[in-house]
Amino acid sequence: MKLTRRVKRLEQTLPPPPVVDWQRQKRWHKVYKRWVGLCIEAQPLLGDDQDRVLNAILQAATECTGALAPWFIHLHSGLCRLPELSPEAMKGVLLAWLSPEQDGGRVCNRCGLEYPKHKLPETRWQLLPGKQYMVGDAPYFDFPEFFTACPGCGNSLYDVDSPWETEKHGHEWKKLDGYVGSPGRTAR
Repeated sequence: MKLTRRVKRLEQTLPPPPVVDWQRQKRWHKVYKRWVGLCIEAQPLLGDDQDRVLNAILQAATECTGALAPWFIHLHSGLCRLPELSPEAMKGVLLAWLSPEQDGGRVCNRCGLEYPKHKLPETRWQLLPGKQYMVGDAPYFDFPEFFTACPGCGNSLYDVDSPWETEKHGHEWKKLDGYVGSPGRTAR
């Protein structure tokens, strides 16, 4: 009797243990394995940058810190997806994340890959010749970019979301392999 009351009191003061989504854990393990595999495939192409990239990979994978950590955390959180990438594309994405000129990520609306965007210039922005802001298709300005198109699928650099906006939209890439799913929701 006393033990039952104590257990009830304990249950009222402490929250129940979290429910583990084993399917999501399996998907994360698969995505993590793909991420490591893509990094290994890109390694021979990195040349002098191998040590710098390897240190960043280890930092992200073991401590969730460093230049690659936002991408790694967003993959785990279901804010983006990791499609199959060529070694050349993976090399480009890794080096762009490590660039001092990167300024956060953008997520491709077609394939779900998150890749870095370039810092905007601090000088006065000049419209491209023959362009009027918000009239016609982007780009409107000649900003520096790491890529000319999405390194995962070739989609436009302007058909993207910020990582935190992807939860609001029912993107088709959320049904594809390489997506972990949001915590508390299931993917596929």
